[in-house]
Amino acid sequence: CLREELGGLGVRQLREFNTALLGKWCWRMLTDKTGLWYRVLRARYGEEAGRVSVGGGGQSGSSWWR
Repeated sequence: CLREELGGLGVRQLREFNTALLGKWCWRMLTDKTGLWYRVLRARYGEEAGRVSVGGGGQSGSSWWR
């Protein structure tokens, strides 16, 4: 990636940076109960003990949870 002076983001380890951002969004998505994605997942998979359910097998199961 280019340095900021050259119009880039100044990020050297882009893969690690991207992984960190994805982790942040996954955490936010599952803990911010007022957020859109939490509400979507709760509607799709249900909620148990204040958390989005893992989802069972069959048609309601998701490879995302695996």
